[in-house]
Amino acid sequence: MMDFFFKRALLLGCCLALQVIGVHAAAAIKETILLEVAEPVYGSKPVPVELWTPDSGKNSYPLIIVQHGSTRDGHEFEGGKGQTDVYASRLMKAAIDRGFAVAALDAFFDKGIAPSDKTKFPNAAMYGVKIRMHLLSTHSQLDPAQTFYTGFSYGGDQALAQLASRNTTPWRAVAAAEAGCNSFFKPRVLSYPVLIVKGSESHYHPRACQTMATLHQQMGNEVHVSMIDKANHFFSFHGEIVKGLAFNGCASNPVVVDDSAGQMTFLDGTPTTKEDVFARCFTKQSGKGQTREKLDEAITQILDFFSAQLHL
Repeated sequence: MMDFFFKRALLLGCCLALQVIGVHAAAAIKETILLEVAEPVYGSKPVPVELWTPDSGKNSYPLIIVQHGSTRDGHEFEGGKGQTDVYASRLMKAAIDRGFAVAALDAFFDKGIAPSDKTKFPNAAMYGVKIRMHLLSTHSQLDPAQTFYTGFSYGGDQALAQLASRNTTPWRAVAAAEAGCNSFFKPRVLSYPVLIVKGSESHYHPRACQTMATLHQQMGNEVHVSMIDKANHFFSFHGEIVKGLAFNGCASNPVVVDDSAGQMTFLDGTPTTKEDVFARCFTKQSGKGQTREKLDEAITQILDFFSAQLHL
């Protein structure tokens, strides 16, 4: 969840499709595409992408790109290469029913990353940008004017990283489920709306995302936080705070990243460094409780939000 806000070099090279596995399902055409994507920390690595397209015979579909969180606890991709999380698995099924095409990416594939390796997570936001470019160039049925980005937890922060100054190609809309927002990019004028869905009892306290949304609203941007009452980080009831690494120690004074200037400051104006942010913003207070009674509600809110942005 961390590395997205540090100044990173742009991904090198182009995406190359190495393998395509096509499988027809009752409601969707599924294929897994293995892309070679270069990234500064891990170099050139394969990134599996599972694309689901509605099997409806239409010639144009809006596209959602969905990013997993720190734990890939969802379904395995067709062909056995790649996996996503529960959030993406449920969202993909629901999105297909609404007529969206959906692409899930596995940012951890072939990298040996554990969920606790939070300082080693790749810059998956840039993976998403490259994946969109590749899919739009190879799948004519995908509508380039209607592309969306979402993700859960670390994936939610990667979704919000699309708001960086370096990401100039607009999405139709962006939605983050349980992003932490303890660091975020300095607001710039946006041409698309953003929704952040939070659990009121999350160990990533909602106030950080509310602060971010307020700063955007002051610039005239449509960035809003929707609260799900009594839900924790996993959109579950009866969550607990347990010992574990989490980037949640700066909710009251989040880090604001000026991507164009390569500078980071706390909200109160204090300049900071990567090392200082690590020391001040990581805590040993993680969350427990994955019964997910409200996860489908969060997904419904996000798909309703995306559907409202469609050019029909």
